[in-house]
Amino acid sequence: MAFIDFLKDILPTHSSELLLSFDEYVDSWGELIEVGYGSIMADEEAFPSLGLDENSAVQLSVEAALVLCHDAMRTWRRGRRVRERFFTNLEEAVVMRIGATITGDDAAAGEFLNLYKAHAPAFAQLMPHAGNPDDEKEIRELVMTLRYVVSRCTGKNDDGNLAGIQRFSTHLVEAHKLFKQLDRNSIPDGNTMFSKKPRFIVRTEL
Repeated sequence: MAFIDFLKDILPTHSSELLLSFDEYVDSWGELIEVGYGSIMADEEAFPSLGLDENSAVQLSVEAALVLCHDAMRTWRRGRRVRERFFTNLEEAVVMRIGATITGDDAAAGEFLNLYKAHAPAFAQLMPHAGNPDDEKEIRELVMTLRYVVSRCTGKNDDGNLAGIQRFSTHLVEAHKLFKQLDRNSIPDGNTMFSKKPRFIVRTEL
């Protein structure tokens, strides 16, 4: 968000759209995912509410970041007709950026991307890319995916995780709203659709 706000500040006030480079657009998605991830990590009651040991808490923090990445990218993909490679380039760039951010190590970003790909089949079943946008359905799918990863990390069923799931859900749903906002306000620049790094038009109502 900060990057877009900076661009808005230096543009003439009559400008209603920004033309972002591929890397700038990746940064825009990355910043939104980081907002969601940061809110989870700043919630002092989120992890204790699940009774996790240190290793399980670290695992869940990583898997929460993976869920946010998948939700962001499926939100962008839904309802769009784009070439698979076009989507994959954007997806991998965003995930690599998040991996570098949460690990603090550019070299570890590739490992995070591999982990994302390993989770992709399960996440795609729970949060599919296909279909038209549907806010209520997408939130149900998001919470279902959260329940799946929490169960994996705690070894408990939903009854033992209800308080934690509710806390985590609040953060994920708020992040999802940001993803929807950026998605609704941005389109690929048709003049660069076949470029390896296309540009994107973003309305400045963001």
